[in-house]
Amino acid sequence: MFNSLWVAKTGMEAQDTRVATIANNMANASTTAFKKDMAHFTSLGYTEIRGNGASNETGDLGVGSVSIGRGVQMADTSKIYTQGSVKETGSETDFMVGGEGYFVLLNNNDEAYYTRDGHFEMVQDAGGGQTFNMVHVATNMKLAAVAADTNGVVDNINFEALKITPPTGQTEIGPLMLDRDGQVLMQTSVGDEPMSTAQFIPLARFGSKSGLVQNPGGAYKDDATRTGGASFLAGLPTAGFGNVRHKALEVSNVTVIDEMVDMIEAQRGYEMGAKVLEKTDEMMSTLIQRT
Repeated sequence: MFNSLWVAKTGMEAQDTRVATIANNMANASTTAFKKDMAHFTSLGYTEIRGNGASNETGDLGVGSVSIGRGVQMADTSKIYTQGSVKETGSETDFMVGGEGYFVLLNNNDEAYYTRDGHFEMVQDAGGGQTFNMVHVATNMKLAAVAADTNGVVDNINFEALKITPPTGQTEIGPLMLDRDGQVLMQTSVGDEPMSTAQFIPLARFGSKSGLVQNPGGAYKDDATRTGGASFLAGLPTAGFGNVRHKALEVSNVTVIDEMVDMIEAQRGYEMGAKVLEKTDEMMSTLIQRT
């Protein structure tokens, strides 16, 4: 009976963890480019109990045994990386990746992080003047860029922060545009002719996403021992990387109805564990009373 108490306890703990995971998904249902989590569980194994002697069909006395399960434990949680839907924002500093790619962000130490969240704002460069950086709102890291003569899939790109400056002879930043090749273009404040900043927004892709380590603000760090390392695309769209869409954001891939169904299922599992505890307690009370 003590074993059944322990097994019921592990089941209730597992469902409690699942509910916490679902709650986090639902809390981030409106978070830009959020990828929902799924909880995974594994059996704690079995205990083999030696049985009492029993006669078999030939009359020989044998000793039987039974295997009793020891419950369940949390294995891990995994990200579901399905594409979220498109939300048109009309903001010149919003970008979205349509495909498997990730934006590259640079922190103050020029370390690379990766994100699907393309919500940025223009912030004046630390050097002053009329130069601006595209800064990721959630993490305060800078959007990376590569020079215009870099094309195709390359490794070990020397990233630099994307810089936006007024066109020659102008004093103001014109409306930003993005061409179909993923190059940031800048429209002059006089006339309609766009002027290129001569920088591309690079995209990163991973052989395995299981090595992406979640950080606050929707940014990921690459554990190259588990992803195989990132490959990069700058410029022309290539299959697998996708392309950059301007004035739009990716919506969370959380479906509230699905999460509610999972929540009810987890609740039922928790209630069954509680019921096992209750019945086991009644059985133990009966045993004590009759002993």
